[in-house]
Amino acid sequence: MKSTGAKKMSDLEILECLFNNEARVQTLIEYDKTFVELTEPQSDDSIVKIRDMPRDTFIIVADRFPSPDKVFTGGRGECKRADFIVISELRQCILYIELKKTKKENKHIAQQLTGAKCFVEYCKAIVEWFWENPSFLKNYEERYVYFRHTEKHVKKRPTRGDKNPTSHNTPYKAQIIDWVSSKGIQYNKLVGKFD
Repeated sequence: MKSTGAKKMSDLEILECLFNNEARVQTLIEYDKTFVELTEPQSDDSIVKIRDMPRDTFIIVADRFPSPDKVFTGGRGECKRADFIVISELRQCILYIELKKTKKENKHIAQQLTGAKCFVEYCKAIVEWFWENPSFLKNYEERYVYFRHTEKHVKKRPTRGDKNPTSHNTPYKAQIIDWVSSKGIQYNKLVGKFD
């Protein structure tokens, strides 16, 4: 690839140029802390709050990208995608998130999380070829999280999650979190880093 001589853009700057606002979820600030409330795209009463997020958090609604079912057969789940992709350049981490009001078969969830990862790989290829930047989102840690029982009006129980928070680095070993408190869950607990 030839160099254009232009100033190299940060990953966050590229993400801001690449995605339109309809494909994003904005973070909010309360008491000088960054948080987000993620709502399952197909169900307005399925919600999860994530607290203490990095200030540079960029959130993509993966379902906004049209399903490739006009091209692929979907026989192995290749047309599925998880709900959200949460990226932080500061933390060098990509977090794939699926929300469900109830419980779903783990294989189905793994296919959705894998589809979201494939979407990120597609974005990397777009940036490599159209931005001439092969280092976009390279060497980021990846974490996969599946939230169950996210219905807003159900009485919440204490949040339960996996004991080993760093083992969820593949779609088939997603961290499963049940009954998230209405107060939310900390970002660090999702990415496996505790302050």
